[in-house]
Amino acid sequence: QVLATKEQVRTADSTPPQLQAMWAESTSSSEITLALRVDEGAKIWCAAWEAQPVNFAVQYEDHIKGAVSQCADDRGNPCGSFYVYDMDDLEDTAADGVVSQTDYDTLYASESIWRAGEDVRIVLSGLTEAAQYDYIYCFAEDDEQDGVGSLPNTMPYNSGPVEASKVEQVRLSFGSVTTLDQTPPRFTQLSVQDPTATDDKIRVTFALNEAGTAYCRVTRSDSGETATDMPINRILTAGWSAVHGGSGAASTIEITELESATPSLTNRDDEQGSVEQATQYDVYCLAQDSAVDGRGLSIPNFVSQDYISASVTSPSSPVGGFTGGIWVIDATPPTLLISGHEAVDSETLQVTLQLNEPGTIWCQAAEQSTAGTTAFCREDEVQDSNSAADCYFETFAKGSTAQGTTFRADVHQAYVDVDVEVNRIWQKDMAASAPLEHQTGYKVFCFAEDDWVIQAQQATTLSPNFVAPLLPNKIDLSASVVVKDDIDMQTTLDESPPTFTLLAMEDPTAVNSAIAVTFALNEAGTAYCGVMRSDSAEAAFPLAINRILSAGWSAAHDPSSASSAVIAIAGVSSPLEVLDEGKQYDVYCWAKDDAQDSFGNARP
Repeated sequence: QVLATKEQVRTADSTPPQLQAMWAESTSSSEITLALRVDEGAKIWCAAWEAQPVNFAVQYEDHIKGAVSQCADDRGNPCGSFYVYDMDDLEDTAADGVVSQTDYDTLYASESIWRAGEDVRIVLSGLTEAAQYDYIYCFAEDDEQDGVGSLPNTMPYNSGPVEASKVEQVRLSFGSVTTLDQTPPRFTQLSVQDPTATDDKIRVTFALNEAGTAYCRVTRSDSGETATDMPINRILTAGWSAVHGGSGAASTIEITELESATPSLTNRDDEQGSVEQATQYDVYCLAQDSAVDGRGLSIPNFVSQDYISASVTSPSSPVGGFTGGIWVIDATPPTLLISGHEAVDSETLQVTLQLNEPGTIWCQAAEQSTAGTTAFCREDEVQDSNSAADCYFETFAKGSTAQGTTFRADVHQAYVDVDVEVNRIWQKDMAASAPLEHQTGYKVFCFAEDDWVIQAQQATTLSPNFVAPLLPNKIDLSASVVVKDDIDMQTTLDESPPTFTLLAMEDPTAVNSAIAVTFALNEAGTAYCGVMRSDSAEAAFPLAINRILSAGWSAAHDPSSASSAVIAIAGVSSPLEVLDEGKQYDVYCWAKDDAQDSFGNARP
């Protein structure tokens, strides 16, 4: 009788579900995954916002359920379409599909159901990349009374005695989550000074659209290397980088070598070599951001290889990381080298010179410092302090085409001889010029400048940063004085024959065995004389020079040390044929000077 009265009675469930936030993290740029536990059978909805929706405390359920398109479990089931099951589901109606322990265990094993008291993983999708979500809400309603929630208990916004049943408290438990940054950074500025400010470094100025680091590598433009030779790891191993905060002032990278590495500290083949002046370089730059995951671990995004290979085009709004044809400035004047110097005639001096790089050489003659007052520049008057004053070095050396005093040579190749011939001297007032005087000593000043301006402007490839240089590099006066002193005094040649200023003979002779010829020359030299009998057949023709020389009668005379000299002719020839007594002789004399060339060789 007692057993017959047994009835199964379920006590009413009038309390809302309780949610426990386990963890939350962003798994991609548009998703946040939540793990939570519910204490009873229930349906769950979650949503996330950067800012709390308007009137949320009143309409929270509508807002959360209204975002169902962005909420699903990690098995792809939309929120609100699945239940979290508990043991009560074995006791309520069969409408929920679980009527036995076997159902419960089988469905769980096949991952078809979630169980109360265990982690339920919810994926929120369609979110904004790299955005901070401070408002992550979850809402649950249980399955009362019939197991399918015909009269569910729902979570309040922020009321009631149980914290875990409050939507707002669950939000506080999850805290803030920032979606991942999975987009590579980009340059908002990428400029390379061209030509560089100094001849020992390449300066890259850049800015990024987000916090990150830029890396750059250079290679000579004539190396044959292209973008395909510049993979990301090769740029990174160059070791040239700088960080940028994503806003504010641009950052800079200063590159002095192909690779910033100490070979003894690496286990690879390092590319050594400083950047070289007057040389073009291609610059490849990449960027990585400072992205981190939810645990604060670095997960940087790199620009693509295609981005690295693409030309910058506009330094202030770059579309790539490649800048070609950057000039490292030529900041040093050329070096002037002397190969030779000589006088080539009575009015022309020639200097043979080289430069250590392509350029142009000008030369000009100056009077010696001992010349006294002169209309021309003396060597001690050449100056470089006042361009408006007489004998200003560069103006003086370059001369005047109109005055015929421009003596120059173009040097197309380094260390190759060029000749500069100087045949006039320019007045210091630049109003006229005059030929160089014969047999006169001069000092030669030479001026040189390189072809840097021409070389830079005529390059096949010029970068979008290129600003044409205005002035070449020039040697200074001190360098020219060194060359002038090495050339030393150069004397124009003596190409005029000497003349007799005195030529006298005793007639008749004082003795019967010799004819005395007294002579003087206008310059140092030697006189030669020869005789022939006046009644001989050959007397009808002058005595040839070679006959005069072969006679062997001569004497030297230098008017600076003696007024005259004497030649005693004792025969028609010496020593074979003596003079005949009481006979008439015709006397012929010839003279040559003691002129020398610039090397001290006789040049009579």
